[in-house]
Amino acid sequence: MLGQRANDCVDAVVVCGNSTINTNVSGFGTQELDNSANPCFFQEVNSLWLQLNIAVTGTLEFTIRPDSEDLTVDYDFYVFGPSSTCGNFNDPLRCSTTNPINAGLSSNLTGLRNSEVDTNEGPGPDGNSFVSGIDVFAGETYYLLVDRPVGEGGFSLEWDGSAEFFEQPQVEEPEDVELCFSSAGTTYDLTQNPLQITSSGSTVVEYFESNANAFDNVNPIADPAAFLIPNANLTTIYIRVTGDNECFEITTFNILLPTIVEDVALSFTECDQDADGSAFFSLRDIEEEIVALLQDPAEFEISFHPTEASAANSTMLIAGPDLFTATGSLYARISIRIDPSCFVVLPIALTVATSTVPEVISLLQCDVDATNSTDGITAFNLDQIFQFLPNTEDFDVFLYESEADRDADNPIIQTIGYTNTQAFNQTLYYRIVDRELNCENMGTVSLEVQSTITSLNPQSPYFTCDDDINDEELIGVFDIDFIIAQNFAGLEVAFYASLEDASLERNPLSGNLRSASGTFFVRTEINNQCQGIEEFELLVNPAPVVALADEFLWCTDGAPLTIEVPMGFDSYRWVRMDGVSETEISNTRQVSIDAVGNYFLEITSNFGPNQNDLVCNNRFPFEVFPSNRASFGEIIIDDISDNNTVLVNVSGDGVYEYSLDGINYQDSNFFENVLPGFITIFVQDRNGCGISEREISIIGYPRFFTPNGDGINDFWQIAGADANFQAGSLIHIFNRFGKLLKQISPENQGWDGTFNGRALPAADYWFSVSLEDGRQFNGHFALKR
Repeated sequence: MLGQRANDCVDAVVVCGNSTINTNVSGFGTQELDNSANPCFFQEVNSLWLQLNIAVTGTLEFTIRPDSEDLTVDYDFYVFGPSSTCGNFNDPLRCSTTNPINAGLSSNLTGLRNSEVDTNEGPGPDGNSFVSGIDVFAGETYYLLVDRPVGEGGFSLEWDGSAEFFEQPQVEEPEDVELCFSSAGTTYDLTQNPLQITSSGSTVVEYFESNANAFDNVNPIADPAAFLIPNANLTTIYIRVTGDNECFEITTFNILLPTIVEDVALSFTECDQDADGSAFFSLRDIEEEIVALLQDPAEFEISFHPTEASAANSTMLIAGPDLFTATGSLYARISIRIDPSCFVVLPIALTVATSTVPEVISLLQCDVDATNSTDGITAFNLDQIFQFLPNTEDFDVFLYESEADRDADNPIIQTIGYTNTQAFNQTLYYRIVDRELNCENMGTVSLEVQSTITSLNPQSPYFTCDDDINDEELIGVFDIDFIIAQNFAGLEVAFYASLEDASLERNPLSGNLRSASGTFFVRTEINNQCQGIEEFELLVNPAPVVALADEFLWCTDGAPLTIEVPMGFDSYRWVRMDGVSETEISNTRQVSIDAVGNYFLEITSNFGPNQNDLVCNNRFPFEVFPSNRASFGEIIIDDISDNNTVLVNVSGDGVYEYSLDGINYQDSNFFENVLPGFITIFVQDRNGCGISEREISIIGYPRFFTPNGDGINDFWQIAGADANFQAGSLIHIFNRFGKLLKQISPENQGWDGTFNGRALPAADYWFSVSLEDGRQFNGHFALKR
């Protein structure tokens, strides 16, 4: 079995015989399974229904074998009967919806076998995919639903039990039929095949155009007695023979429609050798080409005729072997030898080609020899003679100095740079062979030499500017097409880099020519005949250059930025860029800039006799970046500790470095082990825009003091507070027993080590501090004598 559409019970395929079924499943029609009530708890996804009519009592067993052994390809099945009918199903007698992967199986086979005891399995991990066989009896009918919920691919169904189904009708395969087919529209009576198709009793015979339609019993051929053959390809007819037990067999036969010759367009061309408009065509050559198109030439007869009607009627035969004719058509009749009435007429186009090469050709050359340009002897580029030939690669061109050389086929070898041997006028002889048409033409070439004196074009020199200031060469781009349009309008001219190239019309220049200064040549022609050659000069002038930085820094909190470039150029133009708009801010060699952004300087130098024939300019882009002194932000101080730290936060456009003494700077804005007291923070812009200063206080205290009157450490006082900062702070000093000895303030010198006017002994003393900002701390220090 091949394709089918039995995805509903009412369309179930009747199984006949016990041979293996090879098929596939595709979609479902009506959902005929209740996935909540049936014992396998699933429903149709991609299904096939089979009707099993039992002819011999026995056991019903089968194996469903997916085409792919991949365990992700999962087939399920359900068996209903024997009393169930389509649309009136109870729970299935047998079913399995076990998933091979979930159940940990090693294969994806499923089916019925007598070695099993369970009647249903699944869904998912339950079971081993096989359930017990069924004892069936002759005359019973069962329905088998095969479904593939997961994966792709078809399956084979093998019948393993002893039960048997009804057999198909006995069918003989008819022989193929051969018809003559020369155009679409041929009909044939399919029912008149001379062989007996079936000898079975009560049968129904139907004809189809595809095996799938025959199997599904859809779209039979409506009128098999007058079947319209659709095309000339091999046509296969499928015959379905159905018995009274609903079993059927399919057989085929072919309608062979031999195509005599494919639909091709034949054409032949011959050369008009004597210019009379006619030529000889070889009928043998034409016949050979037709024979090459036939699969078995021995089966066909070929004849030639002047008209289509005479070919169809097999009249006015052209005997050959050659046909002398003008451009026109010939018709070949190709018929089958054993049946001359089966034929086709093939039109053949005949073309007589007439040469477009004139018999006499002239070539005028300018005498441009460097030694003598008036002697009538010069070099020619003979390849210029036949430039008018279309597709020159299809022609072989030969030139000779005499007719004798042409007769002896002794051609001129050096065609580029050929120097004439007779002054001013010389005749050459040509022979042209058209390789495609195998035509040959001959004639003469008249060489003429015109005396020429090359001279400097009064329009020259032509100027341009150096296009790359970074290399050491003066090289610029000249627009040759513009020079021609401006100075040689309406003339047939070409530019060359050397006099030899101009003479031989070799390596012409066009478009944009990138070159250094030098002398070049222009050749003037009319109808490919040289009229004169002139020399002209190309001059490359240097582009103006200044040394200008790509970037500048401007101190935005200072004076405007001044930039100055050297003198010596014809114009200066300073421009500020704002997106795509440009604003000129100066036209002198100095500019004052008070805004950051993108700028360019454009300078020009004028060249030429009038100092304005050529303006070479150059543009130097640069960008102005901002910088300025730092603005202090929050300064975070962690003091009254063994490691006082300071974190300096600033803002601004500059690149900053930091110092606590104004001498030694660091990149980091974080300081450690800062001594207590009043210190100044210095923040310097590396770009030179200035230094910002800020005084800060680091609260701390000395670990000892020596009140001995030497002027050094004679008083003990906290550091980082004075009459102007934290002046309201209170400081109490105690002895080791907690006795208050002194209360001091940041506004005085501090404690001198006395109590009631009496010097206290060297010892450790204690203190407590209540700062004006609310902080409190205490500690001890040593009094040393």
